[in-house]
Amino acid sequence: NNDYPVAARTLSDNTAIFISSRKLGSVFNLPQAEMDISDTEFFIDVEEGTIATEELIISNTGDENSTLQFNLGSSPFENAGAADTYGNSWTDSDLGNDTQYEWIEIGTENQIQFAHNDYGIITDIGFDFTFYGNNFNQVTINPNGWIGFGDDDSDWSNDDLSSSDGPYNAIFAFWDDLNPLNDEPSCSNEAQGNVYYQSDDDKMVIWYNDVVRCGTDPNYEGIFDFQIILSKDQRIDINYRNMEGYTNSSTIGIQNEDGSDFLQISSNDSYVHDELALTFRPLPEWYGFELISGSDQLNYGESAIYEISADANFLFDDEDSVYISLTSNASDPILIPVNVTLLQSANDPGDINGDDIVNVLDIVMLVNYILGTMEFDDEQISAADLNNDGIINVLDIVTL
Repeated sequence: NNDYPVAARTLSDNTAIFISSRKLGSVFNLPQAEMDISDTEFFIDVEEGTIATEELIISNTGDENSTLQFNLGSSPFENAGAADTYGNSWTDSDLGNDTQYEWIEIGTENQIQFAHNDYGIITDIGFDFTFYGNNFNQVTINPNGWIGFGDDDSDWSNDDLSSSDGPYNAIFAFWDDLNPLNDEPSCSNEAQGNVYYQSDDDKMVIWYNDVVRCGTDPNYEGIFDFQIILSKDQRIDINYRNMEGYTNSSTIGIQNEDGSDFLQISSNDSYVHDELALTFRPLPEWYGFELISGSDQLNYGESAIYEISADANFLFDDEDSVYISLTSNASDPILIPVNVTLLQSANDPGDINGDDIVNVLDIVMLVNYILGTMEFDDEQISAADLNNDGIINVLDIVTL
């Protein structure tokens, strides 16, 4: 049966024994484990400054004397590629809807004037960006299609990641021998294209605008338009808008400060294409997942309990999601979405100004609102309607 992995062994009398890893139990009538899970999706509401928790319960409800073996993992993406040891995962717009191609337009005020086509410049990010667990407020922008958080590197010939050569602590959007406009060009062709950057409080965009590939061989010419986006929540997005010509000579990925941990998406192959989005992201800091009872091997009737936690202090957006992947010897792989929503904390009844004290200042605000000299937001209206009749008037003043 081609649906199941099979191991074959030929004996001395040329008799072949075939063993299916999935069907072994049913062939020999061994006890079959069956997995029951308490939830197939979680929706967690968490108020500002608090931690909310839910429980995932996994049980073996199969045959007596059966053993359920399972493994749990977590990913920031529903359709994820590989993950590294630190916990970074990647996805792209070809894999699914976890990331979508959305080009970010930026200005050209911050143009980089490179001193040489192989030497980068250092500039401020504008916020603290965490990369492989370390915080950085400056970034090196190299003309050869990569940015980093350590020393600059003039190695123009791209290598596989973890190599002893080449940049460390870096993001390789399209590491190749590129030739943007610079003061000391060393390529045989004319330098072309500029690199720009723009930052705000939680996002930085670095744009390689129509940068040419170094060299005059017509078989290896290229002109590339792509951008790298660093976000405060540790997300890294790379948008490839227009990749013309020879794209098979580049390295794409990320790696840590000594090359011991990395994610290589492509090395000298035809990965990139026009309007492709590539995203890297570690598990978000708000997410917690812990075994509090049982184990990953359950006999018949036993259960394991995991606690899922959402810490509002580390939420960068009002909504976010992660995905728990569950593999076992009892079923096909299962994906369990964990969705979190940040609830804005409401003011207590009567505390109209939100200072945690109900006093004459709240009465003054309420009077001004009724007189029409002050406007309230939704939280203030909720706190001011003390008799809960849906109307804010003198009766609420008397109650307050």
